Amino acid sequence: EEVEEVIHASAVILAAGHSARGLFEGLHASGVALTYQPFAAGFRIEHPQALLDSLQYGADLASLAARGKGPLPVADYRLVHQCVGPGGGKSKGGSKGGKEMVDDAAEEEEVSEVGEVEVMGQQLTKQEFQRACYSFCMCPGGQIVPTSTDSAELCINGMSFSRRSSPWANSGLVSTITKEDAAPYAEPGRAALAGLDFQRHIERKAAEMGGGALIVPVQTAPDFIAGRLSDPATLPQSSYRLGVVPARLDLLYPPEVTAAVRESLIAFDAQLPGYAGPEALLHAPEARTSSPVRVERGKEDMQSVSAAGLFPVGEGAG
Repeated sequence: EEVEEVIHASAVILAAGHSARGLFEGLHASGVALTYQPFAAGFRIEHPQALLDSLQYGADLASLAARGKGPLPVADYRLVHQCVGPGGGKSKGGSKGGKEMVDDAAEEEEVSEVGEVEVMGQQLTKQEFQRACYSFCMCPGGQIVPTSTDSAELCINGMSFSRRSSPWANSGLVSTITKEDAAPYAEPGRAALAGLDFQRHIERKAAEMGGGALIVPVQTAPDFIAGRLSDPATLPQSSYRLGVVPARLDLLYPPEVTAAVRESLIAFDAQLPGYAGPEALLHAPEARTSSPVRVERGKEDMQSVSAAGLFPVGEGAG
């Protein structure tokens, strides 16, 4: 039996997660001021861990990783590519496996008052940064797992085992989703919630591509770049345990997002030969990297600008 209780308070700290969709809907319905918050979405890309060990350590040392049992840690990576026009992209990357370690631009971007974003020591305009594509939450020796709460809305994530002993490694491969990207998917009167509606559209479309039952649609990196369906007979094995099926993931997102991922795969493959090779398998979708909604708050007191005494904090505050 549910018991409803009202607790009166002069101040409320609202600490929500970045996917608290029901809460965002309730705040919107109650007239709390919300705005669109740029976020990132894309895919999970999976490789054999042995491939990454070889790429990062070299053939002579790769065996020392030994699936988490050797003297070297299994290899990982961080990659970022800024798509600033045809032929104008810049890429950086690194790993604990011996290449230069760099900051993940997506996790640490800083927007200046003049509308610029600092990405790995470079100042880019917001327009230039809009098409950044990067690795996210890289999981060496891990597995791709479902995170859906509704079978009609497919969503996945990655994890690493404590011993990094899995034969696979996976990472998010995501691109910035701008307000302009999400706006066409917003229902009337929900401009502030356009990111939620965009996520739902992508997750429902991915579920349809998979055929239901939380089966994940996949495509090899070369086929994504070429825009063709992957051959089931030659599909790499996946760590995802509920099943995968070939699909045209290059048609899942808006063309601008797909173009950014395609360009970035080519750039990353130039840095790590084989990264976008036939053993690289894209899984969809990775759509909940951060909050797509921002609860508007004052710069001085940090409380809601429309609901006095409400203090939004945490990822869900945007």
